[in-house]
Amino acid sequence: MADNTKQWKLGLIDSACFVTEFEGQPVREQARKIDFETMDLFVGFDVGKMPRAERDTYIKKRTECRLAIYFAGMHLLGSQ
Repeated sequence: MADNTKQWKLGLIDSACFVTEFEGQPVREQARKIDFETMDLFVGFDVGKMPRAERDTYIKKRTECRLAIYFAGMHLLGSQ
């Protein structure tokens, strides 16, 4: 059996901390402190509909913790 352990990264999904004191930037900072390597994002809105400057700020805030983001899932409910 091949050793695939070097291909795996330890990641945290940001929604694990929704409605807790760690929601948002605190969870990203804490994940980095305790040696997570990646962060997966779940987004409840269409990021593509955000004005460019607002989207750039949104992305910047999520990458400041220097965790790689390999997955960003959108769960859109209904249409607007």
